[in-house]
Amino acid sequence: MDAKSACDKLNGFNFQNRYLVVLYHQPEKMVKAQADLAERQESLEKLKREHGIE
Repeated sequence: MDAKSACDKLNGFNFQNRYLVVLYHQPEKMVKAQADLAERQESLEKLKREHGIE
């Protein structure tokens, strides 16, 4: 059983009157998200300097 099928099978499973939420780790998406975040922060700082906002 691979991670995707395990997540699909267990997600939403009722266990002791609680529903499970199952996620799997995707390192390649994390790297991309961190790069996007750094770029957005730089853009925000540039706009703050242009408009004189602290």
